[in-house]
Amino acid sequence: MSKLAVGVFGAPGVGKSTLLQDHVAAHGDDRHIVGSSIIKQVLAPLSVRDMDAWPDDRQASARAEAIRRLEVERAATVGVLLVDGHFSLRSRTTGALSCVVTPEDRGFYGGLVLLDSSAHQVFEQMRADSRRRHGLSEALVAEHLERERTLAVEIAQQMEVPFTVITATSRADRRQLLGTFLDSIRGLV
Repeated sequence: MSKLAVGVFGAPGVGKSTLLQDHVAAHGDDRHIVGSSIIKQVLAPLSVRDMDAWPDDRQASARAEAIRRLEVERAATVGVLLVDGHFSLRSRTTGALSCVVTPEDRGFYGGLVLLDSSAHQVFEQMRADSRRRHGLSEALVAEHLERERTLAVEIAQQMEVPFTVITATSRADRRQLLGTFLDSIRGLV
């Protein structure tokens, strides 16, 4: 049986890391990795800002290398590898939202979760975050949330993998819904 990797995706600030840290604290065999940390390892000493200016094929190559590294992590994980990521990201160069899910991603994940929330709640969370993002507005957050929703459904259908959307706002409800979803797909891969 193959090991399971699940993408837990959503707009920045929606609460993915908090949810996954809570989940892993209660389910020690599962492992949480922030997808962008793998990309940063691939790019070092360059940055994601540098990558934004690269041609599409060079960006795709970096993302493919990130998936190869995640495959190693998945093989070493006893439980489920939970990768915190995004369906889309806003270019720091152009400001445009674009899909960041590659063909390699589509072959890697055995399930997808979209963590969703209201634009107001995410905007307020991001304003309080120490990694404050400059030039951010509630309208831009709303645009990003909508792009994530659209891509989530399209990509899950294309990949033909189990998929759920978590819209609950309480940490306890989010943990319970994620746990139920993971329990329903363990052993399917």
